[in-house]
Amino acid sequence: MDLISLSAVNTKSPYKIDSDSSGSFFFVTEKGRPYHVAFIEDPLFYEHGIYQYCLDTDVHAGADSHVHEVVVALMEEFFNSSAKGLLYICDSMDGRQAARNRLFNRWFNAYPLRDEYRLLQREVPYEGVLQYVSLIVRKDQPELKPIIESFDRVLSNLEYAYK
Repeated sequence: MDLISLSAVNTKSPYKIDSDSSGSFFFVTEKGRPYHVAFIEDPLFYEHGIYQYCLDTDVHAGADSHVHEVVVALMEEFFNSSAKGLLYICDSMDGRQAARNRLFNRWFNAYPLRDEYRLLQREVPYEGVLQYVSLIVRKDQPELKPIIESFDRVLSNLEYAYK
């Protein structure tokens, strides 16, 4: 399913974004830092239309405010599609999930149209590690209530299972 128009994103993005046949996106910052972005459907949280957002880089470098602009361009185009919601789970492989969650929240709170969206967030202990899980859904989404109920149910079950 083609969720995102690459040409539409590239009109807003400060960096040129490319994609591959799997629907993943790639860009390189002016400092040469490569990024990979993917939207992967996640039926665990709802039947259809909830996608997990993945942002990854192999290189640790200083902050780049333009990355935020790329993220916004991709997410705006994502929400212009038929998708119903965006799930974000902070990577915990290096123990920096709390820092990633703070950055995600700072980016979301700086977004001028944030009031058009519902942001649900949970901290869930999973296999001994605190996971930060967020779901963004447009407030005008016709299935908002069942999506929120599904999100709450799945995370409550995880919390219960790993206490």
